Amino acid sequence: MTQLYWMDQAMQAGDVKVASERLDALLRQSPDAEYRDKFLGIISAAPEGRSAISDRLKLSPNWATAYATYVGNLPLDQLSQRVDVMQRTGTGIWDCAATEALTQRLMTASMFDAAKAVWHLNCPASKSLVYDGGFEQIDLTKPSTGFNWLLSDRGDVDVALLQDQPGQRMLDFEVKAAMSLPVLRQSIILTPGQYRLTWQMPGIGQNQARAVRASLSCGSGRDQAANGQPDAKQAETYSLDFSVDAQCPVLQLTFWVDARSSARISSVALNPI
Repeated sequence: MTQLYWMDQAMQAGDVKVASERLDALLRQSPDAEYRDKFLGIISAAPEGRSAISDRLKLSPNWATAYATYVGNLPLDQLSQRVDVMQRTGTGIWDCAATEALTQRLMTASMFDAAKAVWHLNCPASKSLVYDGGFEQIDLTKPSTGFNWLLSDRGDVDVALLQDQPGQRMLDFEVKAAMSLPVLRQSIILTPGQYRLTWQMPGIGQNQARAVRASLSCGSGRDQAANGQPDAKQAETYSLDFSVDAQCPVLQLTFWVDARSSARISSVALNPI
């Protein structure tokens, strides 16, 4: 309890640097201590305190994962504090999986810009505005969170994750229902403008490719879904252009497969035109 006493003395004196060092020492001994969030919130209330906490996190303490994970009961002001601390800390401390809980909590709280900032900081697996367009991060055994791809879990939709000889991943879908269904979805935050979505359908002829439609909309997007246009220069590649306004803070990029049809999708990308 000596560390707790000196941390309290430092906070009373307004010395956030020493207070953060004492708290760091305490949390290294007990990362799940019941006082963790209370004192983190007190020290992080001011910008200099958040800088001090960030300095401790840059040392990769054993409580760093708990800092990003146990956020379900935090008030909104402390959620904002954690986002700021993460941005001050930078990359290399948390991986994508460690920040999924915080990202999801921020999205639930409608703090979409903050959620996007946390996700992009710790989940860099993207060369376009779509996250994980090559499906390298998809794990069919785990539920989707944050800005991950969400795959259909309906009983009348079969989903398979495949990999070709060069190592390119692709998703196979078979819709057994009597209506078209969404099979692949991702939440995306975009500024107003013009965007082009591209994707590949390896081994799928143009006639079968017509069973696949895509939408980028505020809601389900069924009414806005359209077929992609074949790329004249690149085989098995399709594109679709979208105009995005400021109507909603988070858009849903969705791929649909027609009733009683199968499809294969890979290499999804979204870029400004």
